[in-house]
Order: sequence, then C-alpha cells, then structure tokens
Amino acid sequence: MTSAPSEMGLKTFINVAEGYVNYMRHLVSRQGFSSEISRLGEARMEHCIKCEHLRVDKEFGGIPSHGTCLKCGCSFPVFVYAPKKACPIGLWPRMGDE
Repeated sequence: MTSAPSEMGLKTFINVAEGYVNYMRHLVSRQGFSSEISRLGEARMEHCIKCEHLRVDKEFGGIPSHGTCLKCGCSFPVFVYAPKKACPIGLWPRMGDE
C-alpha cells in the first residue's frame, strides 16, 4: 500500500529535519565526543562516497562534502544522519532494521 502524497512529504520533511540536526550534532561532536548517530552517519558515509550514484558537488580535503544521490535525490551528507532513512539501493538500512 502506498502512502498519500502529503504523508510521503511529511516523512521526507522529517527525514531532512532529523538528518540536518544530526549532521550538525556530528560536526559538533568532532570537537570531543562521539555519539551513536555520529558513528551511524560515518559508517553510512563510507558506503556513499564509493557509490556510483553519488553526484559530488563539493569536496573538502579530497573527501565529498556535499552532493546528491542520483537514485533517490537525497542530499549528501545530511541523509546519512537520518536514522529512519534507508539507502535506496540497499547499501545501508534504517537504524534498527539492521
């Protein structure tokens, strides 16, 4: 059963919001503490930076710092920090589904 467009839009909005907040927390955590979400995002990012479907828009120190997944339109790296998001080609599951 598919979700209504407005429900899908809400889920996407929630994933974007959670991902962005968690990405900001990850950047702050690099200043001295680590969290489960930071570890989750870093593990997912390892898959994404090797993926043929990642279009890299910007790099920092030779590492992709901003891009887009060409399969689902995800904003990289924000979505790797959204725990309820799964990779559209199965490289990483939703948090809790692994």
